[in-house]
Amino acid sequence: MNYFGNLGSRMPEKSRKIFISYSHQDSEIVERVLSSLRTSDVIDYFYEFFFDTEAIRIGGHIADSLATALKSSDYYVLFISESSQKSDWVKREIATAFELARKKELTVVPLLVQGAEVPFEFRGLLYVDFREDFTRAVRQLEGFFESEVTQAREVAKPNVAGLQPHPPPTACKDFLGVMRLGDLRQLLTRRLTNNDIKVVWFDVFNTRMEDEVGAVPLALSCVELLDRARRQEVLDQLLKGLCQNHPYLGKAAEQAWLSGVKDVER
Repeated sequence: MNYFGNLGSRMPEKSRKIFISYSHQDSEIVERVLSSLRTSDVIDYFYEFFFDTEAIRIGGHIADSLATALKSSDYYVLFISESSQKSDWVKREIATAFELARKKELTVVPLLVQGAEVPFEFRGLLYVDFREDFTRAVRQLEGFFESEVTQAREVAKPNVAGLQPHPPPTACKDFLGVMRLGDLRQLLTRRLTNNDIKVVWFDVFNTRMEDEVGAVPLALSCVELLDRARRQEVLDQLLKGLCQNHPYLGKAAEQAWLSGVKDVER
């Protein structure tokens, strides 16, 4: 089901930047993955990729260009392979990415390719496995990025989305529901702590977060919380739990919604 309306006649928004980190020995599969992603109208509309063979100007200082691009990105897509795990360049990028994740400024999305094993720091977290079924992995990666720009309520109940107009939001869960999933994740990252996430995690999944993902930065905890709820189709339950435990989130979401309405009316 298309939740995004007709984008064909609108200028691309390109409001979200994806930094691609990889070893040049993996260029073939990297090109293949990016070509597949760009066939999605939604991804092509909302996202801009920083892919060094395209984005670094000839004659530019490569290290400075990469550092600037990484710090201005919203997502860090890391192709993990035997080659990338040996690359000093990629290791420097990973260190910078994790520091930005700790500062709540970047979302890390690892992709496993060419026989690589899951690194210790990513075990239990979101990752996409391209080692065996390429088509399935592309669908999973597309699903993640498309959900990031979809309203939470549409992701929570896709079978009824778009069949009839939604009434204006009035309660906490309504206001959280009208946020795009990526914006909701950023709200949780700004307003909650890792301990808060652990409580909500237990309420929704009936397991302890530390048993599932270990000790990770808050930003990565929020990525896993929302994406796992999406994949297990319990996002509606998560929204209810957030409002029960942290009703002030609804007020913050309401302010964001009202701000958006005013922008449209101008």
